[in-house]
Amino acid sequence: MNQVSCSENPVLLAAKYVREQGYAIANSGIRTEKPWSSGFGILKDMPRQPVKKGLLFRLGLRESPVYRALYIGDMDVGSSLADFQWNCRVYGREYIKEITNLMTSLAEKNNAKIRIVLQDEEPRKELFSSDGD
Repeated sequence: MNQVSCSENPVLLAAKYVREQGYAIANSGIRTEKPWSSGFGILKDMPRQPVKKGLLFRLGLRESPVYRALYIGDMDVGSSLADFQWNCRVYGREYIKEITNLMTSLAEKNNAKIRIVLQDEEPRKELFSSDGD
């Protein structure tokens, strides 16, 4: 007897929820609308800093480290509904409580188990190219 089942990848559910809570998602530190099938990064938008445009800008490089968001965490999400053990790494000790609150509500909403680990004392900066503004 053949059986067919269809389900949504949990990473899509998690990414949608994180965006609904006011965060952006990233792949390898670069803002995106479509997460990878195995996980995504969590960006917290910051006030925009001015960008200097000059010769380096026209060459696709930045003159100074300009960023628009902090990379405060990333998630590894299981690929099936049966594998709801997710991992979240936090970048920046000051964001542990914020990420823990976000992950607690995500876990409750999706009946998931989420393990949170402080990965680095400081948050990372969002990565982007000069044509990605």
